[in-house]
Amino acid sequence: MALKTDFKLLLETEDQTTMIAEVRNQNTNLTTELNLMKSYLVHLETRLDCQQSQIANLVERSMRENAIVIGVHERKDENVKAELKLIFKNVLKITENIKIDRAHIIGTQTNQNSTRPIVVKFHDYNDRKHVINTARTISKQNKDLLNGIYITPQFPDDMRENRKRLVQKQKEYKEVDVDTKIKGNSLFFSKQWSHVFCHSCCNHNIRRSL
Repeated sequence: MALKTDFKLLLETEDQTTMIAEVRNQNTNLTTELNLMKSYLVHLETRLDCQQSQIANLVERSMRENAIVIGVHERKDENVKAELKLIFKNVLKITENIKIDRAHIIGTQTNQNSTRPIVVKFHDYNDRKHVINTARTISKQNKDLLNGIYITPQFPDDMRENRKRLVQKQKEYKEVDVDTKIKGNSLFFSKQWSHVFCHSCCNHNIRRSL
């Protein structure tokens, strides 16, 4: 009787050992499949990031000759391109012939006294650069000479939001007399401050001065 009991226990033990081995093998297979799925997911995320970066780059390039003009008072049946050329001539004092391919007002006018942004596509990037730099120079000397007009490059939405954050960060550093400059999508410190604040670079697209 005892021999039968021992033999039965031996069989049960072997069965349990076999089951444990099978479960372990299944777990190993599941772990392998899970790792493969994770690897594939990382691959997909990398491809998605790459494609999004390419799209953002294409959108940014398509806006290379574009600018936003803010503060132009609207008149009924006005020619937007002609109005802008008058501003370039009379307000910015630009004597060169600035060629404009397209110009249109965006947004809805809330009242007769409100102004809406104007999207301008210049024929040449250098013309856009000349207009924006001239407006910035005048603004630094005497902002009142611009008659409330503000001219800035047009950026994609995500880049514009990032630049808003950088501008805010730039103001915060300016309050403690730290010199910074925004270039593209990053905030650069002057050389005298780069070694002090470079630890913040990863969080705010902040870079050492070149």
